[in-house]
This record gives sequence, structure tokens and C-alpha cells, in this order.
Amino acid sequence: MLPASLSATAPARERVPVGRLPPGDAGRPARWLFAGLLLYFALQVVMRLLTSQSVELDEAEQLLWTQDLRLGYGPQPPLYSWLQWAFFEVFGASILALALLKNVLLLGTYSFTWLAARQLLAPRLAALSSASLLLLLQIVWESQRDLTHSVLVTTCAAATLAIVVGLIRAPRSGLYLLLGVAVGCGLLAKYSFFMFVVAFGVALLWVPATRRVLLDRRLALTVLVAAALVAPHALWVLDHLREAASSTAGKLSGGQPRGLGQIARGLSSVVLIVPSFLSPLWLVLLGLFGWRLSAHRQGRDAVMVAVFVRYLAVLAVLMVLMVVLGGAAHFRDRWLQPLLFFSPLMYFVAWPGLERHARLPVLAGLAVSMALLCLTLISLRPFYNGHYGEPEQMNLPVQGLANAVRQSGVEPAVIVSNNKHLVGAMRLAFPAARLVHSGSQAELPAGAVLLLSYAADFDALRGLRPGWEPARPTGVAVPYSHAGADRPPLRFAYAFVNGPLSAAAVSGGAAGTSR
Repeated sequence: MLPASLSATAPARERVPVGRLPPGDAGRPARWLFAGLLLYFALQVVMRLLTSQSVELDEAEQLLWTQDLRLGYGPQPPLYSWLQWAFFEVFGASILALALLKNVLLLGTYSFTWLAARQLLAPRLAALSSASLLLLLQIVWESQRDLTHSVLVTTCAAATLAIVVGLIRAPRSGLYLLLGVAVGCGLLAKYSFFMFVVAFGVALLWVPATRRVLLDRRLALTVLVAAALVAPHALWVLDHLREAASSTAGKLSGGQPRGLGQIARGLSSVVLIVPSFLSPLWLVLLGLFGWRLSAHRQGRDAVMVAVFVRYLAVLAVLMVLMVVLGGAAHFRDRWLQPLLFFSPLMYFVAWPGLERHARLPVLAGLAVSMALLCLTLISLRPFYNGHYGEPEQMNLPVQGLANAVRQSGVEPAVIVSNNKHLVGAMRLAFPAARLVHSGSQAELPAGAVLLLSYAADFDALRGLRPGWEPARPTGVAVPYSHAGADRPPLRFAYAFVNGPLSAAAVSGGAAGTSR
């Protein structure tokens, strides 16, 4: 949350080297910014703990995947799962660990964006460049609601941006090393990060004043560090190429055959997805500052403007190529998150004279209002859906179902389900049990194996293996969490079987949907 005093009169614009805080009063906007952000993300964690003890699908997949440390987890790179595994080790497999990791990463995105902006803009514009991320719904809403890998890759992109700006200002060996770490982590966060690297790299080569950054011999250090970080997972991908690529290809094409129709749909999607992602930010900036901004060009950094313009041009070309050559027919807002998250920064770099605009406090106030509104609505969502709307994943009665299973008197050693969300959520109630999303060929030791599914799907679950067919299910009806008394309960079925287990992908080896 960012108070309106952020936009109070600030001293003349000064640029500060990367990693160094501005002195004196120039640091006041940053102090307000980070005090507000720390409070905001702390409230997000607290409200997440208070509002629901269930999880979204991406969170359930993390609970499933992080039972082991692996070099790969289906169609997504492994870094988010590695970090989540570490948080689970410290805080246990819990809502707290899930919420903490996400909010730490989101804080990192805002922080690195500020660090990049602080090298280019006056203090209050730098703070507003970061705070204005609250006006991008994909970041302020969707990232809190149910994104994982997209959150991490955006943090990596923000770190990369801050380091690149530092290299443009004053190339140093340490920054080239950090750039290698940031790029390596970005590629381990989400494969689409490669698009960000290519677009920025071409933009830097395109502008004569920044070309030296990539022609410097020290760039070899960046490449070596990034390659060392990525190499183990890259080798895993070579052995699991179909598993790693099939889901992404399907999402891009939307199941549409290639041809003129697909190209038309893809190009229209490219045109429409940009204003969709930038909403409501672009509407707010247009409403506050209008179209005629030539009077605010004073102090413009021509080099960085040129880099950003060329970055956007290369990005547009890459997206068109994805349509024409790659068969893409549909783009989703979250795919633009690591590519256009710094749109507020680009805006203020293009018109730095807005530092003296009388409506800057209004922008700060709108950012605060959006943060509070989204915090409130996200927190109330399980209650509203339970009483007035359609119950959803956050209304799954995890503890109620676990209590019903425990009435059998048997503590499961292994839980098998044909519903990924259900089996992942069960780790919150049975942290010592092995979770298996049905269908794998991996042998597991004999023990108390719990077959668990929604009642309508139990026959399909026990039909997966001949040894399970005789299992006689116990049916239970469990009320939704945070739902009205008139809401029909959820109906589950479970049965215990013993003996060696074979199932499709232990801890989510099947292709997932984490984002």
C-alpha cells in the first residue's frame, strides 16, 4: 500500500547505481513504498491462513510434486518446486508455506522493478513505477489467486531488468555474474523466459549505445553461470522431451489445426491480449495524464527509450512468428506477465516530466485502493462462493474429509486418487502419507493404501488395477467449507487396499497445469 504522500515534492532527479539506496529525503518515497508493500503482503499471508484451509489447483500440484526433489516435473521447469520444497522443509507442508513463498516472490518483483526504476527516474516516479504494478490485474489478482511458475518467472525477469540497467549505467564483473544467476533462474522458472531474454538481447544489440553490454568479454561469465545452472534440467528435458513440450504446444494451438483460420485467430488474439493484460493500468494513465504528453518529455533518457521501443518491437515480431510458424491460436494474459510487467516503468521513462504532474497523488491513491480491494475480494471469495455462488476448489472440506477417513481407524501410508486437486490437498491433512495421482507404473512398498475419489469417480479409480476391483467403497458426505446449510454436501468414496502399488506418476508425474 502506497500513501499519497509518496508523490510529495521531491528533490531534483538523480540516478543511483544498482544496489545502492538514495540518501536523505530522496529515499522517503522508497521507505513509504516498502513499508506499504511489507504490510500488504503480510496481510495477504494472514488472510490466506484465515479464509481457507483448502488449496487451488496449482498449489495442490506443488503439494503433490514436492514430495521429492527432481530435475523435472512434467511440463514445467523445476525451480518453483525446489523453492516450495525448501519452504515445506522449514514450515511444514502447509498453507503458510505456500502463501509465504508466493508473497516473498511477489515482493521481489516489486522490489526489483523499483531497483531498475531508481536508476532511471526521480525517487517518487521510481516508487510509482513499482506501485503501479498493483494496477495490473494479472499481477495484483491472478498472481495471488492461483499462479506459481508465472509468479517466479516475473520475479526473475524483474531481477534481470534491474541488472541490465545497472550494466548499461556502469558495466561491472559482479553484475555480469549476477546476470547469469538471474537468467539461469529465469529459465528454470518457466521456459517462456527465453522469449524475454531474446527480446531484450536483440534490443540491446539494436541500440548502438547499449551494444557494448553484450559485446563485452565478461558476458562469457554470464553465459557460463547460466549454463551451469540450467544444464542438469536441460539433460532431463532431453530424456523427457515429449512430457516437457506437449502441454505447452497444446496450450498455444488451443487444439486448432494450422491454416489461415488459425493465423487469423492468433493475430487477433495478439492484438487483443495486450490491452487486456495492461488493464486497468492503461485506462488509469490515460484518464489521469491524457494523450498529449509532449510537454513531459523533458529529461527523457533517449537511450533507454530506444531500448524499450525496440524491445516491444522485437516482442511483437516474436509473437507474430509464434502465430505464423508456431501454430499459436490463442494467447493468455499470464503469458505476458514476465514480458510486460514493467510497462509502468517504460511509461515514466518515456515521460519523466510527469514527476511534477499534479495528479500523481491520485495515481498513488488508486494503486492503494486497488491493493485493498483485491485483498478484500480474494479473502471473501470462499465465503461468497460457498453461500451465493458456485463452490470451488477453496471450498474443498480438507479437514472434514480427513476426519471422515480417520473414523475407519486406519492411518493411510499411501493415498491414491484420480483427482489431482483432491490428492494434493490431502497432504495438508496426512503429511506423512505418500500421495499418488493415479495411473503410474512405479512400484511402491506394501502398506495401507487409501483409494480416494469423488463418489461418482470411484469405479474408474478402482478399475485402474485388477487388484483394486474388489475394494468395497465407503461413502461419506462432507459439507463444503464456508457454505450455507442449504448447500448439498460433497460426496466422496474411499476404500483401503493392501499390497504393492503401481500408479501413473508418483507425486504428479503426469503432465500438469501449473502456471
